Amino acid sequence: MEDEQQAFPAGTSTSFYVEGMTLLQWYAGQAMPAAALDVAHVSNLPEFGNADIPEAVATLAFAQARAMIREYARLCEAEG
Repeated sequence: MEDEQQAFPAGTSTSFYVEGMTLLQWYAGQAMPAAALDVAHVSNLPEFGNADIPEAVATLAFAQARAMIREYARLCEAEG
């Protein structure tokens, strides 16, 4: 489900088409600046190891994006 929702779907009342990025990709892009700051901070810690910094930023950004989508789905379900 996370990879199927579109960030900016477009269409008319009789037809619907989708182009562009998914909601997951858009949320990850929004989370990336905070993830980059977080990685910059923890990359100086010995337990962080020799991880690839861009890969770590992307991993954190997508993890945050998935959490945002799951939380939104949970809230929608609770509201009924």
